[in-house]
Amino acid sequence: MSSGKRLLILILTVLVLTGFSGCADNNAAPKLNSNPSDGAEPETNIEITAPEIPLGVATFVDEPDLNEYADEVLRLINIERQNAGLSDLKATDALTKTAVIRANELITLFSHTRPNGSKCFTAFDENKVAYAAAAENIASGQRTPQAAVTSWMNSAGHKANILNSKFGHVGVGVAADSDGKLYWSLNFTD
Repeated sequence: MSSGKRLLILILTVLVLTGFSGCADNNAAPKLNSNPSDGAEPETNIEITAPEIPLGVATFVDEPDLNEYADEVLRLINIERQNAGLSDLKATDALTKTAVIRANELITLFSHTRPNGSKCFTAFDENKVAYAAAAENIASGQRTPQAAVTSWMNSAGHKANILNSKFGHVGVGVAADSDGKLYWSLNFTD
């Protein structure tokens, strides 16, 4: 058997034994069928048998950890700032609360205008965020923190907010709608 076929069988065996969901099922090993009738390499067919899964047991995690996503966005935007010779943005509880509120509002209305018709900055005021300068970046549909930050960095206005030396504080919000689409919000202040 060639080393390539052995590697494929090994990879498939590992995937099957882990059940694609972190659960091992030793009865779900691949079945190899070969018929070496002419002395040539046998043809290998892989049959994967999925284990039975009881009702009510989740097999895949569909929802990302939105707090981890927010932390990763903060890390990534601070890398962009460091690359530009700027100091890191510091997350504050009040700005984070504001950004989470705004990310959830984006599900209803994707705009810098809030669903109640007021400007986005009223969310800052409601959370007692004091500022002389403020800005907001929003995004929707990006599936990862890296994709969201890349989108912002590829947009002149959003990039300018991330790299604005006047800003020292940020809140990061991430929300998911009922279909799993992600909405992202960055709220900046001095």
